[in-house]
Amino acid sequence: MAIDTLRRIVAALMLTSSGGLAGSAMASPADAEPPMVCVQDTNVDSCWRAGVQAQQQGDIAQALQLHERSCDARLQEAGCYEAGKILLLNARLRDVPAAEARFKRVCDSDDIGLGPYACKYLGVIYRDGFIDDREPALMFERLASACFLHNAHPFIDGDGCGVLARNVPKAQAMGLPPDGDWDQDYTGYLAEAMGCTDDMPDLCVRALSRLDRATSQGAAWVARCDDDVRDEVAADQDCRSLAMRPQDPSFEDRQARRLHLVSLFRTAALAWDAR
Repeated sequence: MAIDTLRRIVAALMLTSSGGLAGSAMASPADAEPPMVCVQDTNVDSCWRAGVQAQQQGDIAQALQLHERSCDARLQEAGCYEAGKILLLNARLRDVPAAEARFKRVCDSDDIGLGPYACKYLGVIYRDGFIDDREPALMFERLASACFLHNAHPFIDGDGCGVLARNVPKAQAMGLPPDGDWDQDYTGYLAEAMGCTDDMPDLCVRALSRLDRATSQGAAWVARCDDDVRDEVAADQDCRSLAMRPQDPSFEDRQARRLHLVSLFRTAALAWDAR
């Protein structure tokens, strides 16, 4: 057999065994599975639904990929929100700057169902210094959105109210004068009272305990709160009424109380809110 012919046979066998052109075991680009196209599916999308299914099956990496695809499709915000949670909370897949970007998009959106929850996660990122240093002013801004200010209806994240109540910064950290009207305890009380409206009885108890403690210590904010309530809610009510759980409140009654609490919060945080 001629040497040149033998070389050609050996070369062909090598191509075959290594997945080359002859009988390749590797799929060609034309044979590769195309990426899933996200389509609207009621109020979510098909990629998000597939991502939820992957999570339920324990394939978190695949779930993240599908939620990211949903986020990129911009048909709704649930994919961004779920991707943000995985990127923040999963130790193996953690990418905090990417999570921050996903949560920002949802927090800044008009999605009243998910927006407040995304704002809470942003607040936690800034509280714990996951990006750089701790950012108390940014933390407060995002937690205030989670609890009070995200939407006009208002729909809230009650747990975000609890996080806010525990982490109200001092005036100096907010860039406010230390001798001004800023009062951490009063703002914390209003946050707990707001969370109380979200079927969170522990926050009702914490709010009333905070008020009782402040009253026994002669804290000035209690009288201020009483005055604010009489001015903005009703003349026959006081600060304590904000955290009292009504029996079987209607949706309308609950939302009316929340609107009063938003107004009281804006009054209490006027120096910050008017910046």
